[in-house]
Parts: sequence; structure tokens; C-alpha cells
Amino acid sequence: MLSRPYILGIAGLTVLAAFGGYLWGRASLPPSETDAINRLAAQYVAQTGGQASDCLARPGPEGVAWLTVYCEGEAGQFSYPIDRRGRHVEITEGGI
Repeated sequence: MLSRPYILGIAGLTVLAAFGGYLWGRASLPPSETDAINRLAAQYVAQTGGQASDCLARPGPEGVAWLTVYCEGEAGQFSYPIDRRGRHVEITEGGI
């Protein structure tokens, strides 16, 4: 028969491992469309002094970018294609 401290130790380690797995899983989730657009709109505002309402997003070129965020206003123009993880994607004239 297992002693009580041994069982409590295993239970504690199990809870700790489950919590660590939960945190790791949440950290690896890609951003939502809203999060990605808001982050890039904030970047546009910081760089140009424009307004976040100057920005909109459209699907990016298939197979190249997930979204392309376009910001256009008196403050300037901004086009930022991103992948599913929210990272900038370079698009050349040929599309890739």
C-alpha cells in the first residue's frame, strides 16, 4: 500500500504538469483575426499618428498570406501581409 505523502506528491506533480500543459497550449495558439488587426492598427497609429479606424483587413493571397491589413488615411498608407501566426510575410511582384 502506498503511503499518504507519496500519493499527495504524485497528485501535486500531476496537477502541476496539467497546469503547465494548459499554459503551454494557450501560448501556442495563433492570434485571432481581431487580435492581429488591432495589433497592426495600433502599429499604424504609433508610426503615423493616424487612427485605428483607418484600417481594414482582407484575406491575403492564397498560399502566401493569411491576412493583409490595409490602413489608409491622411496620415499615410500602410499595407501589412501576415501569416497565421501574425508574422510579416514578404510578397514580391510574382506573389510569393
